Amino acid sequence: MKQQPVTVVARIKAKVGQENFVKRSIVDLVGTARSEKGCLMFEVQQEVNDSSLFMSYERWENQSDLNAHLAQPYMRDFFASAVDLLDSQPEITQWKVLSPSKSRPKGQEESQMDSENKTLVAAIDALSKEVKVPLEKIAAALGGAGVQLPGHSGTASTSHSFLSDAPSAAVCDSREHAFMRYTVGTGKFSKGDNMRFSSLACAMFKMNGDPDGHHEGVWEPQGSPNDLTIVPHPPDGSLREPEGPVPKFWPSAFTKAIWTFGDNSSITAIGPAMLHLVPLTDESQIFVVSVAGIITNGEGRFKGARGVKTALGATFVPAGKTMFDPSIASFQALTIETFRVVLARDVAP
Repeated sequence: MKQQPVTVVARIKAKVGQENFVKRSIVDLVGTARSEKGCLMFEVQQEVNDSSLFMSYERWENQSDLNAHLAQPYMRDFFASAVDLLDSQPEITQWKVLSPSKSRPKGQEESQMDSENKTLVAAIDALSKEVKVPLEKIAAALGGAGVQLPGHSGTASTSHSFLSDAPSAAVCDSREHAFMRYTVGTGKFSKGDNMRFSSLACAMFKMNGDPDGHHEGVWEPQGSPNDLTIVPHPPDGSLREPEGPVPKFWPSAFTKAIWTFGDNSSITAIGPAMLHLVPLTDESQIFVVSVAGIITNGEGRFKGARGVKTALGATFVPAGKTMFDPSIASFQALTIETFRVVLARDVAP
C-alpha cells in the first residue's frame, strides 16, 4: 500500500534568555531539513507577542521519510539540547490526510487537495488556540499552502524569513533574507609573480560562535602597496541632498569567493574591494578591507539565489613588517560577512 503524506505541527517554548539561540537553532534546522528527501514543506514562525514561543509546520511525502528525518544526527542533537534550551519538551502532534469515503454518492467526493486543506485548517485552528494567535494570522504566516479558511477568502501569504537574523526593520521585504557570519583563518600570497594574488582559507561561524562551514577566496590587488596608506580627501558639497560632486576613489582589489555553510549549501560572489593600512603608535599596522560582492550563484538552499554580500576584514601587521613582506608565509585573516539574499523561488525568470 502506498504511504500517505504526513503533517507535523510542533510548539516550542524557549527558556528565558535562550530565545535568540533557540531561534537560530530552529532556523538552521529548517534550512537543512528542506533539502532532505520527501520534505514537501517546512515552516517555522515566532509568536508576535511572546518571543519565547515558536511553532513549526512540516509536511513529508510519507512516514518513512519523516522517520529518516527524525533519525538525522542534527535532529538528535537538537532534542538532546532541549533540556538546557527549552522551558519544556516540544509539543509535537502528527496529522494525516483524510481521504473521502468511497461510498459517498458520485459528485460529492472531495478532491485530495480539499481533504488536505481541511486537515491543515484543523491543525491551524488547534495551533491558534494553543498559542493564542488569531486563526488568519497563523494561516498567513504558514504560507504557500493555498488554504481557504472558514469565513475567509483568498489564500495564505507565501512570505517568510527563515534565514534572516537581522532585525525586521533592517529587511526591506519578507522575500529578502539578511544574515551575518564571521570567519577566522589564514591567508597566503602567490609565489613567482610578485605576490600578485592572495587567498584566504577560513572557518566560518554564526554570530553566537557556533561553527557553520568554511570560506575561501582569492584576491587580486590593484596598484602598489604604497597606495594602501592613502586617505581620501573629505567630500565637498551637501551630504543631505542628491547633488555632487562625489569623490572618485577606485577599488584597490578584485575578489572571488565562496561561503559553504554547515548544511553544504553555498554562496559564490565576485566584486571589488577597498584595502587600507592603519598605522599604530607602536609602528605596527592593521590592514583593513571592505568588499562589495554580487552573488553569482549558489548550491543547496541558495541554488539560483540572487543578491549581494559585503565583508569587513582585518589583519594585524607586526612592527618592522609590511603587509606584502616576502618573508611572511601566511597571515591572519578575520572577517565579518553580511548577506542579503533573495532565494530562487522569489526571483523572476
